Amino acid sequence: MPWGHFSTAHITSLILIVVVGVLGYFFLRKKSEIVQKYCMIGLSMPGVFAIIYNLIAYGNPIEYLPLHMCSIAAILLPIAVIRKNNVIGNLLLIWGVGSLSALIFNQLAADYLLFSMEWFVFLIPHACEVI
Repeated sequence: MPWGHFSTAHITSLILIVVVGVLGYFFLRKKSEIVQKYCMIGLSMPGVFAIIYNLIAYGNPIEYLPLHMCSIAAILLPIAVIRKNNVIGNLLLIWGVGSLSALIFNQLAADYLLFSMEWFVFLIPHACEVI
């Protein structure tokens, strides 16, 4: 079954992303700073793994160079979390809106089959960037 554009599966995944983000906030708000930092590092890494996967899995790495806005954000996100860089962090707030719009208006990903590798490689990094 394809993920679709504003289908039940698409809207359910968007709601699930919001729920995970809100629950993560309430779970982490009373934890120590080191626990919060490691959780944020964990959330920032799927984008980097998706870039590496796209470069290796598809036979033409030149087409999958990390030149898209979401790919650049995925590279900068771990740097911002580890170094606590406020300039990059503020820039990533704006680019998070780009990741959210990529999830909402998913023209290229609408044909991905649910729970396929392409779907996971698209959804999880974008969702982590939004969260």
